[in-house]
Amino acid sequence: WLYFLWIIFKVAFFIIFLTLILLEYSPKEQRGGPDDNECRKESSTFRILLGIFIIVLVFAEIVQILALQFTYLKLPSNYFQILILSICSFLVLNSDPDSCSVRKHLAGLVLPMICLETLKEVLSHPKWAHVVQMFFKVTTTFFFYLVWYAFLLVSFGISIVIIFGSSDNSPDYDYSDFRKVILKVFVMFTGEFEFAKLPLSLDNDPVSVFNYTVEFLFLMFFLLVTVVVLMNLLNGLAVSDTKEIKADSDLIGIQSVLEVISFWESFLLGDPDGRCPNIRCPYGRTIWRQCFQLLRSGKTKYCFN
Repeated sequence: WLYFLWIIFKVAFFIIFLTLILLEYSPKEQRGGPDDNECRKESSTFRILLGIFIIVLVFAEIVQILALQFTYLKLPSNYFQILILSICSFLVLNSDPDSCSVRKHLAGLVLPMICLETLKEVLSHPKWAHVVQMFFKVTTTFFFYLVWYAFLLVSFGISIVIIFGSSDNSPDYDYSDFRKVILKVFVMFTGEFEFAKLPLSLDNDPVSVFNYTVEFLFLMFFLLVTVVVLMNLLNGLAVSDTKEIKADSDLIGIQSVLEVISFWESFLLGDPDGRCPNIRCPYGRTIWRQCFQLLRSGKTKYCFN
């Protein structure tokens, strides 16, 4: 029942945060006025509720730090959680009207992060652990390879600025702004192209014909490398990881159970590996006997099925 209580707590935290940002940062009906960047009226009730949830979550992080000590720093998910709590604390404590635009951007940034964290907690049950494991495995593999190929995408962006960037272009077809072009390149990487907006050289003079030939070869090379090769390569890696995780779904469920048991054993009885031998709950043995006695009786299947 503690597991389901914690899940309800995390879902309630997400719902309260979502309600708060909709009440305070949702766009106003009339746009175009001088107060477009202003926030709506503050919701003190939801700020107080969110603050209480943040305090509980901070306490939970402190418990993990005491139990894991230096091991806590080795887990990337903990940094993710600290970032979420830091941004949420800033949104709750800050009410300066001048920082409304900053708070809007931070609220929009942290909302998917909280949703992902909530899904991770909900799917931490051994029966569903392979679902969230599949997502994080594919994401890790994708970004690991994308980091290396990003240099190639940036080089394509610089080439687009050099070839198509011109002061004579209209604002709608401007390819001279490096920041916009890099973003467009990553969008094109997914297969979304805007050929109609490319300022191609279509005159009949020899220089224009040469320029058009170079532009054509460059665009064909860009299509071949990014969309055909890189996207299919990354999709193939994702499919491979998914099949592997599906095949090991039972093993992943057992691993999830062992991770939970290992954490509470370290906190209640002391770490058997000696990484945090000084951390032990005073009534740890009593709590361990009451909560984990099913491990001896062989009735764990009623808890994890």
